[in-house]
Amino acid sequence: MPKYTISFNAELPSGISHPIQATSKSSQWADLQANGATVNLPDEHFKHSKRVPDEVRCVWQSGQLRKVPRTRVVRNGAIVVLLESPHAHEYSEQFEPIGPLKNPTSEARLLCFLHRLLSDAESPDDEEERDVVLCNPIQWQTSIFRLLPPCKQVGLQDAIRNTVWKALWTYKNQHGQFVFQREFIDRLTRYGPCLILNACTGGTSKNGPKKLVQELLTATFRRHPLPRIFRRQPLPLRMVSAHPSAWNSNTKIEPEPDET
Repeated sequence: MPKYTISFNAELPSGISHPIQATSKSSQWADLQANGATVNLPDEHFKHSKRVPDEVRCVWQSGQLRKVPRTRVVRNGAIVVLLESPHAHEYSEQFEPIGPLKNPTSEARLLCFLHRLLSDAESPDDEEERDVVLCNPIQWQTSIFRLLPPCKQVGLQDAIRNTVWKALWTYKNQHGQFVFQREFIDRLTRYGPCLILNACTGGTSKNGPKKLVQELLTATFRRHPLPRIFRRQPLPLRMVSAHPSAWNSNTKIEPEPDET
């Protein structure tokens, strides 16, 4: 099986583009190779303007969940639901970002089961109204759905998504900094969250997005004193057993490692 080299540039708000490179043995890349086993993804796909912004989808107050008009203005003390990265429905036909979790079925599942999961995760039950924010740790379409040939635009090419997602997540700049992890943590910190639900994909895989994200959350928010913007300490970091697109009556909050 050939080994593919995947290359692209990803742009952050600063306007600086970072050269990303990854390798994969998955045959899912075969339709995209244009030069031997090299796949060069277009820079336009990873422009800052193509990132899907985080979004408030509902509010939690006194143990009740209420859907609200979507907004990107997040109030301090939010509840954050982590998704992973945008896919197909999160963009318009012209590939303009719309918002996270726009698949109608996935959104319906979220609204149907989120109340129970928040209750199980010991969400604050006071009278303060708390925004529920949908957040992708990586905000680009790592599935590169729009770049695939029509015959492949069915479902999710998970090997492609995982390769691109991990390439961004593990990228270090010339100073040894995990640039995209830092950007993600900076976003979370601005929200001063009172609870984080990690509903990324990846299941129990050591190298899956869920575990990689959880390791970063633990290292950042549990091993150091938190800024005063965090009113709930220690900050609850709970993993959900599935991504919202697969939520059902069996979906549960997983115990934290120190609770097992």
